[in-house]
Parts: sequence; structure tokens; C-alpha cells
Amino acid sequence: MQLMDDLHTELDTYRLNWHSLALIHAMIDAGLITTLECQRSDCLLPDVPFTKVNTRGSRTVLSLDHIVPQRHNGVHRLENLRIVHGACNYGWRGGTRFTGPHTEEAKRRIGAAQAGIPKTPEHNRKSGEGVRRHWATLTAEERSAHGANIHAATTPEARSARALKGWVTRRATRSS
Repeated sequence: MQLMDDLHTELDTYRLNWHSLALIHAMIDAGLITTLECQRSDCLLPDVPFTKVNTRGSRTVLSLDHIVPQRHNGVHRLENLRIVHGACNYGWRGGTRFTGPHTEEAKRRIGAAQAGIPKTPEHNRKSGEGVRRHWATLTAEERSAHGANIHAATTPEARSARALKGWVTRRATRSS
């Protein structure tokens, strides 16, 4: 097991997109990554180190993978991510189904990632209806006050930038 500072230093030598690097650094700080090795239990490229430069289509590139896939209500949380080779990333291989057994560590992380996650689209739909029902009970003054609070919390510069973006978008839509 490498020391945390050594992992951060080694990770800094990789040329990946900034958001992947930021997530991996956060995963190291959270103790979810203890070595820079593929975390898939049945790695397709055992004992092959990650490529330090992200080249398109590389099978050995360091890649983030969801433990519980998004199509099965997996979420974007550190506990639901792992580092794998590009070849071991199921999404990278066109959505091939997982057929291998999970390690005990992976099972623990899957359980932690699923805790408190709505299990069905029906739940998500009902949650949205609840918000709509709540807004329907508010008076016009209450809704207006809510809008005023949001307006007051936004800087004039941000409001101007948002207005300009909307104007540019409308202008581009009209001309095409």
C-alpha cells in the first residue's frame, strides 16, 4: 500500500482530463484508493500499469467506472466509483454486462453507494409531483417572494451574464 502523498504525487504525472484527476484525488483522500491499480476484481489486463497519457481508444488508460452502473440507478458519488483500465470499463466496451463476481470490498462499496438511492423511476416521478404540488399551494406573493430571494442572492454580474447568454441564444436561434 502506497502512502497517500505518494499516490497524489504519482497521480500528478498522469495526463487525464481535469475532472477525472480531481475525482481520483478526492477518492485517495477518502481512502477509497490505496494503490493506482485496476480495481476490477477480474481485471482483463492484470499486472499491466495504467498509461499515463490519455490516448483515444487506449486499453490501458486509467478510467473511472461506476460500480453500480447508471442504468441500474447508480449515482455519481465517490463511493460508487472505481479506477479501472479502459479495457475493463464496461461502458467503454459498449455496455457489456458484468458477468464476474464482485470482491468483498466491491460488495461493501456497492451497498454503501446504494444506501438511500431511489430504486425506481416511479419514485423520481412522485418526488417531482410533490414539488409541483408544493408550488401549487403557494400564493402568488409567496412565489414572487421566492423569486425575489433568488434574485437577491445572485450578483448583478451573474444576472447580466445570464441575460446576455439568453439574448445570444435567442439571436442565434432566430438567424438559423
